[in-house]
Amino acid sequence: MLDNLKLLLEGNNFWINVIFLVLAIVGIVSTFITFIIGRRTRIVQYNSKTIKLLSERLKGIQEISIKFEDEEIPTFSTSVVSIWNSGNEIVNHSDFATKEPLRIQSNNPNFKIYMFEIENVVNPSNQEKWIPKLYLYQL
Repeated sequence: MLDNLKLLLEGNNFWINVIFLVLAIVGIVSTFITFIIGRRTRIVQYNSKTIKLLSERLKGIQEISIKFEDEEIPTFSTSVVSIWNSGNEIVNHSDFATKEPLRIQSNNPNFKIYMFEIENVVNPSNQEKWIPKLYLYQL
């Protein structure tokens, strides 16, 4: 039996060569697919939606005024900012550069955040590390 197998593998047997070539190609492709699927990634994404509640156009109506802690607000809008990780590995606070922290900023010189709240945290284990480090900037 070993002699028959040895005879089959020796020489130029076309079908044995084709079978081994197909197996080699399948092995390479499956290795590549496994590498792509198992790769760890951190992809921080965001979405923001702003609704203007009081704008400069309504200044003609004298009866409307909005105050926050006794400070009159001439224009007022509310925004919802969602930040999430689309990758498959946990994003840690140490993944961000200390000179470029995660922040919310605006190009408007009158930009001011009066209050904010965090509505949903999927993984509360990191909440203590992230919340005090949330920087609110004005450009």
